[in-house]
Parts: sequence; structure tokens; C-alpha cells
Amino acid sequence: MLRAEPAAMRAEADAIASESQLDHPKLARWAAASITVPEGRPAGLLVHGNAGALAGGMFGTALGAVQRLVADGRDVHVWATESRPSQDGARLTTTELEWMDTPFTLIADAAAGQVLASGKVDAVLLGAEHIARNGDTAGTVGSFPIAAAAATLGIPVLICAASCTIALGTSGGAAIPADRDPSGRPLLDVIPASLITALFTEHGRVEPSSEAQLRAAYERAALRRMPHGRSSTPEAVAG
Repeated sequence: MLRAEPAAMRAEADAIASESQLDHPKLARWAAASITVPEGRPAGLLVHGNAGALAGGMFGTALGAVQRLVADGRDVHVWATESRPSQDGARLTTTELEWMDTPFTLIADAAAGQVLASGKVDAVLLGAEHIARNGDTAGTVGSFPIAAAAATLGIPVLICAASCTIALGTSGGAAIPADRDPSGRPLLDVIPASLITALFTEHGRVEPSSEAQLRAAYERAALRRMPHGRSSTPEAVAG
């Protein structure tokens, strides 16, 4: 039995990687299609954390939407936060944007509100680590104040995440497990569903406040995963 465990773990990892390669381009296409490029200037997109190929494998989620826009020949300018304390934005997101040959400006996390208020940002694109059944979403720490500022200013907050991120066994943001680094600093925070304009999964747009739509997206993904021996129960992804 013990000898079989590494093989089972490898099979699970391979299944997840294969799903990501299929799902991320799909959800990126849905998210990109929702973004309107204004006349006279590139579409301004603010991203936080790293939700690209270096984090998500092969394509990425939120940054995958940027890649889709660029591939479609649409002009964009990305405002990338440093994303402290991990510095994922400064280290990883900027690297991927350079690979894409996409214009960007690196900003301090604390400058996000000022940039959003400048009128130069048309949408906020964020990845997700955990989506509760009420639509509350956990992401890179700092996502909550960015989403709050954007919502106050009427700027769309778009969450890009595969449906396997949905945890029907988690009732809401308060039940999402905390994640901290060894020194105790928080690595995730929770964006209330009320601040989110739309969620985009590989199945399309999901209204964050619709438990029925979240459940439907989750169940479609669970059915596909069953051949790999993965549970289709909500508790399997409750965290």
C-alpha cells in the first residue's frame, strides 16, 4: 500500500497539471472578452500577486487574460503591484509581462488606490486561492483593499480562477483557512462577494453572489475529475 502512494500522488499531480493546461486558456478567453478597450488609449489593467504561467503552469489565470488580449492584438497597459511580502508581482509578474512584450508599470501596493483613482484603470484582474460557496474569495494578501477601492470607484473587479478553486464546503470568507508565512504575516485575505463584479472559470462567467452558478461550475469540474479517482463531494475542496 505504501508503495502505491507515490504513484497515486503523481497521477493526481499529472491530472491537475493537465486540467490547468486545458482550463486556464478557456477562462482567460472568457475574461478577456469582457474587457472593453477604450478609444484613444490602451486598456488599463491592474493586477496583484502573480496569477500567470509561473504560478499556474503553462498559461495562468488573471495574467492569462492579459496574454489573451495581447494575442488578439488589443492594446493594453498593465499596472502591476509589487505584491508584498512575497514580491511576486515585482519578481514574477513583471518577468512574464516582459516575455509578452507588454507595456507595464510596477507600483507599490500602497499606490494602487491612487492609480485606480487616476482614471487610467479599466479593470482589476485577480487570481484566487479559494472561493467559498457564497462567492467570498481568498487571494494574495492586499487583494481586499484593492477590490474595495476599485468597487468604490466603479471599476470592475474580475476574478479569474478554475472551477476546482470553488469550495462548496466552505460557507463564506470567515471559514476560509488562514495562510501565514513562518513569521506570522498573512499571505491571503478575503474579498467579499459584494465587491466582485464577476468570476470567470473555464465554463464562463459566474455571478459571485449566485450559489447555484458556483455549484453548477463546481459540479461540472467534479464530474470530469472522477475518472482520476478524485472525490466529487464538496468537502473534498473545503480546505
